[in-house]
Amino acid sequence: ENISEAQKIEGISIKHDVAVPVSAIPAFLEQADAALERAFPGIRVVAFGHVGDGNLHYNLSKPDAQANAAFIAAQPAVNRIVHDAVHALNGSISAEHGIGQLKREEILRYKSSAEMETMRALKRALDPQGLMNPHKIVDAPAMDENLRFGTAYRVPELNTTFHFHHEGGFAAGAPRSDRADLES
Repeated sequence: ENISEAQKIEGISIKHDVAVPVSAIPAFLEQADAALERAFPGIRVVAFGHVGDGNLHYNLSKPDAQANAAFIAAQPAVNRIVHDAVHALNGSISAEHGIGQLKREEILRYKSSAEMETMRALKRALDPQGLMNPHKIVDAPAMDENLRFGTAYRVPELNTTFHFHHEGGFAAGAPRSDRADLES
């Protein structure tokens, strides 16, 4: 219950919510751990979750803050290693938390065009007018399109009565719910 909270104290980690067949959990852990250690020596793996149904929270970080910052910047490469290992074992890159907007482009690598068309057909059947979360997962724009603040946006320094040190300042804390490093 408290693993995610304990990880937050240590800093940012790259989090995955994956599923593989229960019988493949040992193979996934062995293969993914080894591949990540080769690519990112000294990586810290925290794997936990609903092992009885094949669902794993597979969280990764580096023990020291300086190394962790560079590691976090390598998130696309980290995700590719983890997701390729999951896919090779007939698993899903997204388990209990769903695909979400962060993986909407990544899913295209792991789902066939027929599977994607099935998803589109289901969306059309359940939401023929396209009113429910339009363009969030199916037929969504690229992650760097339609940005709320634009690519040149910089967080302004704001003087506030309260300090918000734990959040990285007021302006950094305000959009926290949109950050990939936090679990709900």
